[in-house]
Amino acid sequence: MLASTMTVLLHTNPHNGDPWYSNQHSARIEATNDTTSLIGEAIRMLEPMWRVGFRYSKAGIMLGELIDAGSQPVSLFPTRDPVRSARAMAALDAVNGRFGRDTLRPLATEISRPWTAKALNLSPRYTTRIGEILVGTAY
Repeated sequence: MLASTMTVLLHTNPHNGDPWYSNQHSARIEATNDTTSLIGEAIRMLEPMWRVGFRYSKAGIMLGELIDAGSQPVSLFPTRDPVRSARAMAALDAVNGRFGRDTLRPLATEISRPWTAKALNLSPRYTTRIGEILVGTAY
């Protein structure tokens, strides 16, 4: 799927006594599914909204007007080479598929993450991971 619109939003926490700030921006973008292009568009849209000195508690990106990647070209004069972009994303996905999630990722997503989600009480994934299916034996 290719995204044709993007919305970037951010806000501070209204309940902790800090100054309240909220903003969002939506725009049409060149239809793409290239992660690096989407990150670049998001940063470009975020820069005018960013205010120094605020402690942001939430930020988000929403992609819209999704179209099938196999459909006709959306733009007669694309600014990105779709074949080269597809090859780069396929290589990135192949490495991450073989060596684990986030083995390779764009630098804009930070070098390290000091926090991780708590995964203490994960539900079993018997129906979606063949390697975790229950095996019974009878004697």
